[in-house]
Amino acid sequence: ADNLTSSSSSLDELLLSISHVAPETCRKFFRVSSLSPEQVLEILLGFEWGVKDLLYDATIVGSLWKIFKRAADRIEGFKHLPQSCEVMASMLMRARTLREVESLLAKMETQGVLLASNEIFSSLIEEYMNAGECERAIFIYDRMRGKGLVPTLSCYSALIDVLTKKHKANYVLHIYEDLVEMGLGFGDVDAMNFEIMIAFLCRNGKIKEARKLLEKIVATGWQPNEAVLREVADVYCEKKDFDDLLGF
Repeated sequence: ADNLTSSSSSLDELLLSISHVAPETCRKFFRVSSLSPEQVLEILLGFEWGVKDLLYDATIVGSLWKIFKRAADRIEGFKHLPQSCEVMASMLMRARTLREVESLLAKMETQGVLLASNEIFSSLIEEYMNAGECERAIFIYDRMRGKGLVPTLSCYSALIDVLTKKHKANYVLHIYEDLVEMGLGFGDVDAMNFEIMIAFLCRNGKIKEARKLLEKIVATGWQPNEAVLREVADVYCEKKDFDDLLGF
């Protein structure tokens, strides 16, 4: 098994493998057979507070992840403290072990542990976008929205920016419509991306979708600039669809 998914090593072996990073924290728990939720948190905080730069190291984070999982495996009914879950998720995110973050979120949900999920989900989406895994990012986005959670504005901006550049028109439409439905201020995201999106829709024969989206956003109080209006008008003129142009 790989470094992040296996938790079969003994606690002493796991602590020894990272004791050079936080010797005092590790020394305290040598020869402890089973950890309590409070002790797991103490270990995680011992590493988080003292060695933040090293927590980008997947090897160190991997050992902490094994300790985290092993503690729950050893005792029936064991539940990690919410703070432990948040710290562990943050460490996994820094090490960019995204599937493990997903696994942690899913496990905590089954146990009814509530995390600061907006930030965690948003960071997860941004990391998947940065890694070029657009479909996975959208899957996490839809899962997040299904739980009634609202992504951060930086998450929205990252989604719109990358998906627009990759010409993922249907995905971007989906996200813009969510923005409107949630009543978020359109000025809070990059308006330039919207102009690019409208132009892309118009030039690819999706004039109805472009107009519908534009009307929804104008209804929120946002005023489109001349470039956006010209894109729509030009397509109507090219199609000689003057009735719709006058209606627009």
